[in-house]
Amino acid sequence: MKNFKFTDHLFFLPFMIALLILLVVKGAAVKSSWLIEKENLRDFTMTAYCPGPCCNGPWAYKTATGKNMGYYIGKGIHIAATDPTVIPRGTRFVYQGKEYLAVDVGSAIKGRRIDLLFFSHAETERFGIKHHQDVKILR
Repeated sequence: MKNFKFTDHLFFLPFMIALLILLVVKGAAVKSSWLIEKENLRDFTMTAYCPGPCCNGPWAYKTATGKNMGYYIGKGIHIAATDPTVIPRGTRFVYQGKEYLAVDVGSAIKGRRIDLLFFSHAETERFGIKHHQDVKILR
């Protein structure tokens, strides 16, 4: 039987590097899509905002999609602002039995925080801030 030297196995090196890169890239893709594949997400802070300038400043009545909030409201779609790194734009989710569509962002909406759109500022004040809330992601 022949004794193998390390240099005899160098032809495997490019294959092993390619395999390692594939595993790292695939692992990153799985990690980033984990939130969408998982049905229930836990421990969010829920806040509320209204369409007007009191909550949106110069972006009043506009969403991050470029569509006016009235477009969604007119179609009966409840919208929310999310951190797109946690809940990507376009994701549908259920909170307290109501379906929402993540179409907006906000400077204060970072991490596990969701801002729900209400029709009036008085409704946002009644809603307040709710900690340790769960949402269900819809596919």
